[in-house]
Amino acid sequence: APRRFPVTPAVLRSIFASSRTPYEERSISRVAFFRLAGFLLSCAAISFAAARGRKGLVGLL
Repeated sequence: APRRFPVTPAVLRSIFASSRTPYEERSISRVAFFRLAGFLLSCAAISFAAARGRKGLVGLL
């Protein structure tokens, strides 16, 4: 039986990356990085707002 090569996200990414120029790859990576950073920042902001909201409610009781 032929040995199957595991298809990991890294393997898939390298397949798609090979069809793009280094400039395109850098550009896509940069966009992905800023999207991730924006997502994490918004999560932190929402958590912070929720924590402040709870603190305010505790003060009312």
